[in-house]
Formats: sequence, C-alpha cells, structure tokens
Amino acid sequence: MQERLGSGKPRLLVTVILASCMLVYSACATGSSLIPDQDFYKGKVVDGETKEPISGAVVLAVYYEETKSLLAIAGQERYIVDAKETLTNEEGEFELLFRAHDDALIIFKPGYGVYPRHSLSEVIGERKGAIPPGKQIVYELPKLTTRKERKQNLHRINTFTKIPYEKKMNYIELINRERISLGFRPLTISKGQ
Repeated sequence: MQERLGSGKPRLLVTVILASCMLVYSACATGSSLIPDQDFYKGKVVDGETKEPISGAVVLAVYYEETKSLLAIAGQERYIVDAKETLTNEEGEFELLFRAHDDALIIFKPGYGVYPRHSLSEVIGERKGAIPPGKQIVYELPKLTTRKERKQNLHRINTFTKIPYEKKMNYIELINRERISLGFRPLTISKGQ
C-alpha cells in the first residue's frame, strides 16, 4: 500500500530536514560555537564610599549564546550556555574567565547593592560591559544602610533558574544569608536547578 504525502513518516522527515537546515543556518549566521571565546579578567570590588576592598563578595559570570533563528522574535534567540563563580579575596580581587561583549557579570555581597542592577553600583574607568582583558577593573558597590534598601536590593537579584545549582552555590548561599538576616525564608533550590 502506498503512503500519501500527508501521512506521518514523510511529514516527520520534512520536519527533521527543516530543523537541521535551521540549525546549520544559525551556526553559520552567527559564526559562533557552543564553546565561548573567553579571556581572563581581573577585577577588584570596593566599597563605593570608603574605597576599601570588599572580601568574600561573589562574582558570577553568566555566559550567553545568541543565534539567528527563523522562529525567534526579531530573528535572534539568546540563551544561557554556562556559568562560573568565584569569591573576592582579602584585597577584594578576583580573576575569572569572561566574554565582556555579551555575557553578564553579577557581583553581590550581603549589605551591598548588587552590580549591575543597583543604580549606584559602578565600573570605574570603563563603560559597563566593555571590559578589556588583562586590565584590572574596579567595581564599586554601594553600602546599604537601611533594612528597606537591603529588602529592595533583594528584588534586584536574579537567581538564574536555568543555571545548575552547582555552578552558583556561593551566589545562592550569600543571597540566603541576606534573606535570613532580613527575616525571610531562604531560597530552596534543588541540585538540578
């Protein structure tokens, strides 16, 4: 018995072929791979007022990929491909693999405004997002003095649900420390989140 063109198998084959073509088009159009080109960036985190180093602040780098897609709105789709975190040392310094042109760098310590979401957090000497490799960048975080400021700051913090817990453990620990000190319940995050 002969299958009609509208039956399941040929339709599935056409769908697979179209999906494959779209993936090839996306990879060619962006010229990117799933392994991001990264470089080491050095930074220093200081108190915005006193300029004293902030030790034990978490620095979370969130790596994104962007592809051109016929299905995405405006022809582009952005998604998280990886994340890495570190803590600042006693001098407030850190070193981390990072791609400044399209990734997110988040810096947080309880009692301080989160970078870059707090309006008073600053990058000194460079534009936000334009971080040259090999040069130490200074990040100033504002000290939050009232409960209201600290509570508002919690609303500025993204927990990045698409990043596995293992890649953001310090970040979540510091968020929970701040939540508990303000009288909130800690976040409950399963190991796969």
